[in-house]
Amino acid sequence: MSALPAKSSSAIHKKRLPEIDLFRAFAILYMGITHGVFHMPKAPRWAVILSSGGIFFCYIGFLLAFAMAQAIIEEHGSLRRPGGRRRMMTQTWMILLGYYLIAFGGNLDMLTHHSWKTIIRMALLQDVPKAGDFFLSFLIYILLILTIKPLMSWIIRRPLAAFMISIFLNLAGNFFAHITAPAAISGWWKIVFGAAYGARTFPVLGYTPLFVIGVWIGWSYIKAPSHRNWAATVLPFSFSALLLSSLLSWGIGLTVWKAASSLQPIPGMIYIITAAASGITLFCVVSLASVDRDWPGVSPAGKFLNYVGRNAFWIIVWQYLWIGAGEEKLHLAKSLGTTAFLLTMMFLPPLFLSISQRLGKIVPYRNAPAIKDAV
Repeated sequence: MSALPAKSSSAIHKKRLPEIDLFRAFAILYMGITHGVFHMPKAPRWAVILSSGGIFFCYIGFLLAFAMAQAIIEEHGSLRRPGGRRRMMTQTWMILLGYYLIAFGGNLDMLTHHSWKTIIRMALLQDVPKAGDFFLSFLIYILLILTIKPLMSWIIRRPLAAFMISIFLNLAGNFFAHITAPAAISGWWKIVFGAAYGARTFPVLGYTPLFVIGVWIGWSYIKAPSHRNWAATVLPFSFSALLLSSLLSWGIGLTVWKAASSLQPIPGMIYIITAAASGITLFCVVSLASVDRDWPGVSPAGKFLNYVGRNAFWIIVWQYLWIGAGEEKLHLAKSLGTTAFLLTMMFLPPLFLSISQRLGKIVPYRNAPAIKDAV
């Protein structure tokens, strides 16, 4: 989530938590590998094995970072500042712009084989293509935060009650996901409730427990006297939860993958626990590794990760545009080689974004929504 109005750019830089940028950067680079594997006709075995953990980190990492950002926004009172709510509302339009770019630019091959009716349905959000619900779920979260003004402060003050309600919403999402929605609202139905059958979705109700966990984690982290001590204390608990949830999946005769994709509700609570534990564990590791707050400026790798983390939203857009043009339309994996193509998925989108920023051809990157940090 991008910064809402602050006193100065230097103040924003000082308030930013570089570990959140680093955490988000790892998520988007990992997403480049998983997206590449998913869209390639034949990926190398090492990449298939590596990408199998994508369901526990890619969307999870962005949602946790987004939820933590909302806690930071609440702490700084950004929405109560002049123009704060208006600026956050503007970010919803940026999400829609990102959705349309990936819906059409990231599905070039599909568009050439479908009618104008399908294209219109995609534009009206009646047919939401791959990753569309990924983007639009953040739009729903933002609208809820703007509409229900005391929502964030209530989640922070009453974390247990908020979590219990989130479980109820998760169950409600499971129930409605099994109902076939009318065609006119099928896209929004998928975004809010998910779909019991077909491709994996990112329903708002199903992931509400993870959002609540992320808000609480973010709030406790920023309020902790020592971030290092916080991470060192939380890490053993999150790692133990990760091991226990994985063992539970195995104990009931399911692989972790099946527990993630098949157990009800949708997404299953075992998956929610496993995903939350994996995300928090990695964040703790990142926090412990980035105690030196000058890491973004001391090495090329640090500067690169900082750039990726700060501009994650638009880099995801570029990833999908590269998929639509590079793989689905031009089939570059065959000519470049699978490993080389996977590397392009990780490094070319940030390069494309940097070039387009310099040329001034794409608007408000630095106000990028949803997946960007709060401060």
